[in-house]
Amino acid sequence: VEGNLCRLSPAAWLKLRRTSRLFIWRLDDTKLHALQLQLVDKLSLVFVDLHEVCIRGDAECVWILLSQGMSVKMRDAEGATLMQKATHNGKTTILRLLVEKGGNLNAKGSYGYTPLHEACYIGHPDVCNYLLQMKANVDALSKNGSTPLLVAAREGHTIICEALLRHTADADDGGDKGWTPLSVSAGEGHLEVCQTLLKYNASVHGFSGDGRYERSALQEASEQGHVLS
Repeated sequence: VEGNLCRLSPAAWLKLRRTSRLFIWRLDDTKLHALQLQLVDKLSLVFVDLHEVCIRGDAECVWILLSQGMSVKMRDAEGATLMQKATHNGKTTILRLLVEKGGNLNAKGSYGYTPLHEACYIGHPDVCNYLLQMKANVDALSKNGSTPLLVAAREGHTIICEALLRHTADADDGGDKGWTPLSVSAGEGHLEVCQTLLKYNASVHGFSGDGRYERSALQEASEQGHVLS
């Protein structure tokens, strides 16, 4: 019965493990381990890509795989971290689990993105808020020299930009290539993002991508045809 229950719901294994220690009855560790091995075999977890499981948001499978010895620091072929992929499903459950298991909030993965960069790119406010609450680095630079704020501004994620700015992100810091969040969002036509940045005293002045000459947010907007009539 116990085995069937665990196969129906992987989380039941964890519940059995916890409750068996709270009451007079108790499953010994050998039996619990046997149930766990049955689960791994039944669900074919040995052949599962843990990065894909993180993207899907299957917290139960992630927990089982990590408890079987998979490293929280593993990367895929492109260098992406599990933390990076866990931001994709828009929920914080797996991120919290990975952090508990020793996951690095600021580890850089593919494209030099931290988990915060990734969440800013995809556009998940809840994930960003969790990472910010956990003191993720708002000033981290990606491989191409972009800050999380620049990424969020470029993609038009107003709520995320606001959250970053509330957590001490510099409204003018786009990274080391000269672009500012305001000039990038103006060039992309993201009006609400521009308004948010201006509310936090972003400068209307900026520089070209190579930093060689001044290039304002107004120039970016007008050249891309983003002019209010």
